[in-house]
Amino acid sequence: MPQPAGTITDVHDADITAETIIPPWYGERLDLDHAIYVCLANAKNQQEQQDRRDRRDQQEPEPFRPCMQAMEPGDWAAGIKRIAQYYDQHPDAWPQPQTSSHQVSA
Repeated sequence: MPQPAGTITDVHDADITAETIIPPWYGERLDLDHAIYVCLANAKNQQEQQDRRDRRDQQEPEPFRPCMQAMEPGDWAAGIKRIAQYYDQHPDAWPQPQTSSHQVSA
């Protein structure tokens, strides 16, 4: 490595004081192995979270599969909410009017 040009105060703008050199805790030393492990573990966790988000974004949404459900008297509101939820998620599924090919003669 090349030698620095000048002193540390010439090279850096940061104030070098006793508070910046001596840590503000109780004098225990930094465990470098632990610090590196924590940094690598954090980076791994962030990468795994990003990978999960990427996989979730690439997957097609699971289709809505209505299930049979017995309804008690008075539970009709829950059924209506489920039907509305289905049609909100599947706007193309609305029943189309049936046209009859039979002519009715009068």
